[in-house]
Amino acid sequence: MRTIVAAALLLLNASAFAQTQTAPFDMSGERPPGATITPRLTSPRPPPTPAAPVPPAVVAQPQPAAPAPQPTAAANTAAPRPGDVRRYVVPFSQLGLGGEYDRRSWSVYLTPEQAAAKASFTFAYQNAIVVAPEASALTVYLNNRPIGQQRVGSPDGPSAVTFEVPPSLLQPGANLVTFEADQRHRTDCSIQSTYELWSNIDPAGTFLSFTGSDAAQLSSADAIRAIGVDGAGKTEFDIVVPALEQPGTTKPLLRLAQGLSVLSSMPNQIFAFSTTSLPAGGPGKLSVLVGTAAELRPLFPGLPPGAESAAFAAFATDPRSGSPVLLISGPSWQAVSSAIDTIVSPTDRSSDIRRDVLTTERWSAPNAPLVFSDTNIALSQLGVKTTEFSGRRLRTSFNIAVPADFYANAYGEAKVLLDAAYTDNVMPGSHIDIYVNDNIASTV
Repeated sequence: MRTIVAAALLLLNASAFAQTQTAPFDMSGERPPGATITPRLTSPRPPPTPAAPVPPAVVAQPQPAAPAPQPTAAANTAAPRPGDVRRYVVPFSQLGLGGEYDRRSWSVYLTPEQAAAKASFTFAYQNAIVVAPEASALTVYLNNRPIGQQRVGSPDGPSAVTFEVPPSLLQPGANLVTFEADQRHRTDCSIQSTYELWSNIDPAGTFLSFTGSDAAQLSSADAIRAIGVDGAGKTEFDIVVPALEQPGTTKPLLRLAQGLSVLSSMPNQIFAFSTTSLPAGGPGKLSVLVGTAAELRPLFPGLPPGAESAAFAAFATDPRSGSPVLLISGPSWQAVSSAIDTIVSPTDRSSDIRRDVLTTERWSAPNAPLVFSDTNIALSQLGVKTTEFSGRRLRTSFNIAVPADFYANAYGEAKVLLDAAYTDNVMPGSHIDIYVNDNIASTV
């Protein structure tokens, strides 16, 4: 059973496309006469995050330079070493970086134990054969700090690259992960050729590795936010309820499922219910045992004695698999309902309290601000960076949200003000296209 938590809000995605020349240097002789190009576009299911071209000139505090590009490593997605903990980080089934410059950002929630552990970052990728390795690179940022840069040179098959994470860089709670691609074509200099450039990141080969078994511990209800994803970008909650068929369990279980969904804030969630046994654990999965102490004792002999006398909710370790299990119990179902409330109550929000953002950062950072009235929002607040671009096509995007009772025909205008400069070499006919929800809205 899959649960999707949807707010009755419309999310707008604005994309700006700038083409810096309409008559580029002609290298069409590199192709056979009459040959055409079929653009290859790789777009994950969630809306795209801000993209910017290379070389970027970001107006921000100085940051340490990214390490020099490393030679391509052999692909390696083997199991983690004994005692290490692996956290997959890509919340999509596929992740593609396309064009001359592309950038994707989202956040990964870590427990205090994971943030304190020694860590490394591994990603696996494959690129189009037309990408020039001497002029193209993939850069990985954690919390806006570059941890490594890899020359793009793996057209024949996936390659894995590992970077060490500097000490004290990770923090408990949300951590920003950014992939940035700088890609140039081997032979072609046309605008059309920019659609041939791509690098695909393999979610199953992209993860954080933590040294020590402490990083696997889940010590508080807040750790539900750190369940994360598996190698396919999915988050799974396996809820075991021996009394599942009893009518009185329906309402508290629905409240539990909704609360777990909102707490995790992940885009691709799966909820599975059973009555008999705990399923196998793994990355991106959380097993939840729900029932009275008498109902759970046959399934979990190590149930703490406190569950027989009062509402009880805590993490425990499954002695058979070693995986964390969330135990929700009590002497009666009334007590079980109270235990569920202690877990999900942080997600409760009064209907008369207006929220300022839609939570999108787990797949598209930053969160999308809600616009209710006349407002001026700097593009820098929406994740768009000041950029100097010397290529043929620049694409960047940002997200905003409007309330559920928004009717576009009954309101005023939304204006995009661009503060930009260009050289005399930019030819007449170059233009900036503004798209809203993939529909063109304006051309400048």
